[in-house]
Amino acid sequence: EEYSNPYEDGACSGPVTSACIFWSQKEKTQRLIKSWYLKRHEPDLPSGDDAVAKAMHKMKEANWEQVYYRDIADEVGRPHSKFIPAYAWSPEYKWNIRDRIYDVIRKDKTLAEVANKASKSKPKGEL
Repeated sequence: EEYSNPYEDGACSGPVTSACIFWSQKEKTQRLIKSWYLKRHEPDLPSGDDAVAKAMHKMKEANWEQVYYRDIADEVGRPHSKFIPAYAWSPEYKWNIRDRIYDVIRKDKTLAEVANKASKSKPKGEL
């Protein structure tokens, strides 16, 4: 989704560089990430808290046809995310994250099957 204001709630204004989860088998992607990582020590970039973000920006400028930002909220970091959901307080579960995750697994056919297979050695019952 495109936003007219990059600071609007939900808008993507670039990567969050305080943490990183990265995995790729694509050689071109690995090359770009390695070049980003190495740029953090370049003398023309300031060191400190923003060195990683500035190195990302510099790498992106040099590879503008291959590197782009997009909103990944459906994939990472929210309760409805497909890849790495994140849970916090909710009206239904309050702070009971364990029961919330249990219900997510129970309601998803594939996840429930995997969980049931993994727990067959334990007599707690099926999801």
